[in-house]
Amino acid sequence: MSIGSLQELTRNATPFCETLFRQVWQDFIKFDKKYGNDDYRSVFFGTYCETLLWTLVQLENFSNHNPDPIIKKRFAVLKRSSLAQILLQYDTINRQSFTVVTMALVEDFINAICEELFGKTFPKYSISIQRLCDRIFPASQDKFNRLYSLYLVRNTLHNNGFLKILKNDFNLQIGSRLYQFRKGQQLTFTGWQDLFIITGDLISVITELIENPNILGISKIKHTNALEIDTGVLLNN
Repeated sequence: MSIGSLQELTRNATPFCETLFRQVWQDFIKFDKKYGNDDYRSVFFGTYCETLLWTLVQLENFSNHNPDPIIKKRFAVLKRSSLAQILLQYDTINRQSFTVVTMALVEDFINAICEELFGKTFPKYSISIQRLCDRIFPASQDKFNRLYSLYLVRNTLHNNGFLKILKNDFNLQIGSRLYQFRKGQQLTFTGWQDLFIITGDLISVITELIENPNILGISKIKHTNALEIDTGVLLNN
């Protein structure tokens, strides 16, 4: 893939990240007003806003050639194809980092909900979301799949993109996009746009969880995150 193509893909993906940021920001404002800034239901979204801002910085850096001077400083002579390979790796590491950090925060938040709802946590994320779905979304396999999808994408990072841990194959429909999860197959939808779409759908289900009467009845969900509450100004138009 050429350098120009990589940068064009990044520029095209940036609005999807901005949309996700706005979605998470609005949830943060809503839950901060409802629960205050010492409840994980607001802190989760506030913390994730910081992750998305970091991601926007990385997208901006890439699409505006900002990594180029640093790379060229390290090499007296560098073929354009070699530069493209280095930038591709830069982009790959950023996508991996985004996915890993997102799921780390999601898993911790889900564990905190389980601790309050069931009095304990569970050894695997799949068990945690299954127990939550059984309680909150009974007979809804779709909700489980939507909570599970980014976790599966994250796990393919260890397997050169191949999906190895899936028990039952499934399809995930998000708007006009269809994502197929098949055990043993390599995922082809790990580009920025698809990551933001799948993550946005995951966040929507988490919001549904929080607004369910089972969770509304919890007076406070504890957390250990450090978050400086500052509503600031939303993205400039």
